[in-house]
Amino acid sequence: MVTATQHPQLAQATWEKLEKHLLRRALDIAEAKKKGTRVVGVFPGDWVPEELIHAGGALPVGLILGGEPDPLEAAHSVLPRFICPFAKAACGYGLIPDRPLYRLPDLYADPVSCQSMRRVGDIYSYYLGANVFKMGVPHFPQQDDHIEHFKIVLREFVKSLEDLTGKPQGDLKGSIKLYNRIRSALLELSRMRKVSDPPLTGKEFIRLNHASLVGDPVFMADILEEFVKELRGKHRTAKGPRLLITGPCIAQGDFMVLDLFDEFGAQIVVDDIVEGMRYYWRNIETDGDLLHNLAVGYLRERRPWPHVVGSTKVRPENLFNLAREFGAQGIVWYELKYCECYDMESYYCAEQAAQKGIPFLRLVSEYQPEEKGLFRTRIEAFLETIRR
Repeated sequence: MVTATQHPQLAQATWEKLEKHLLRRALDIAEAKKKGTRVVGVFPGDWVPEELIHAGGALPVGLILGGEPDPLEAAHSVLPRFICPFAKAACGYGLIPDRPLYRLPDLYADPVSCQSMRRVGDIYSYYLGANVFKMGVPHFPQQDDHIEHFKIVLREFVKSLEDLTGKPQGDLKGSIKLYNRIRSALLELSRMRKVSDPPLTGKEFIRLNHASLVGDPVFMADILEEFVKELRGKHRTAKGPRLLITGPCIAQGDFMVLDLFDEFGAQIVVDDIVEGMRYYWRNIETDGDLLHNLAVGYLRERRPWPHVVGSTKVRPENLFNLAREFGAQGIVWYELKYCECYDMESYYCAEQAAQKGIPFLRLVSEYQPEEKGLFRTRIEAFLETIRR
C-alpha cells in the first residue's frame, strides 16, 4: 500500500490522496456491488484489456498482491510446492478470508500466459466455485493469424461480460482513451527517471504502477496526471549506481529487493517487468477496428516475453537498449523460484551482458524472509563492483 510517510519530499499531498483512495478501495467496490455493479478480477500480466471491462459497465480490479509467505502456506493445501510463488500467492489470497479484493469479483479473467497462471483459474473454479474466463495468450504475436485468434478470444470475453452485466458494450473508444491517459502518465513519469537526480525512486514508480491496476480508472488517470504536473522539473539528490530491473513479476507488496537497493543508495531507473505491472510504453489506437487495435496493442506491440519465438535474441537487445536510454550501469534480473521460462532466459541474458561488460545480478525469490540476508550480501557486492 502506498503511504504518504514514505514520500516526505515531493507531492506529499497527492500521495496522501492516493493512499486514502487505496485504503477505501475494497469498501468502495463492495458498496458498488450492493448497487448492482459487477466486478471483474483481473489476474496480471497485462494481457486482459481493462477497456473491455470498463466499456461493459463493470469494475476491473487487478489481483496483484504478493511477497508474503502466509498465502503460500495456504496454497500448499491445494497446490504442489514446486510452482511459481506468485501463482501460489494468487491462490492463497483466494483461500484465506482476510483479503476481500480476492473474494469480491463476480468474474475472474485469467490470462493463460503460463501453466502456473492457468492453474490459478482452476483453483478458483474448483475450490471457490468462481466464474472464471480463461484467456488464451497466443505465443507468436508477429503472425497475423495469432492476432486473429486473439481477437476471437476477446470477442468471447466481451460475450462473457455481456452475460455478466446483462447489457451490451458501451463506449469502447472512450474507455480506450481513458486507459491511454493512464499509460501516457506512467510513461512520462518513467521518463523522468532518465535524469541524474530523478524526482521519484524506482519503488515509488512501481507503486504508482500497481495503484493504476487497483484504483478506480478515472481517479487514477486524474491523479497520475497530477503527479506528472507536480514532479515535472523537480529533482532529488541521487548519487548511487543506476540500475535496470527485469524479471517475470514484481507483485504489490513484494518490495524486499527494492528496499535493499534503496538501503544501499542505488537507483532503479527503468523496469522491464511482465506480471504485476501495467505495460505503459505504448497506447492503443482509437481509429478503425477497436477490437483489432486492442489485440495488436496487448499482444504484439509489447516487450518480448519468454514464450515468444526469438525472445532469447530480442530480449537482451531490448534490455541493453533500455539500459543505454536510461543510463543504467547494471542489470538486476529478479526471478521467482520455479519460473522455468525466465530461469532459462537468464543464462542467455547474463552471457550477453558479460560480453558487453555490463554488470549483471540474478536474484531468485520464493517470498521467504530469510532471503533478505543473502540478498543484502549479494547486492552490496554487486554495487561495489559497479562503483569500482
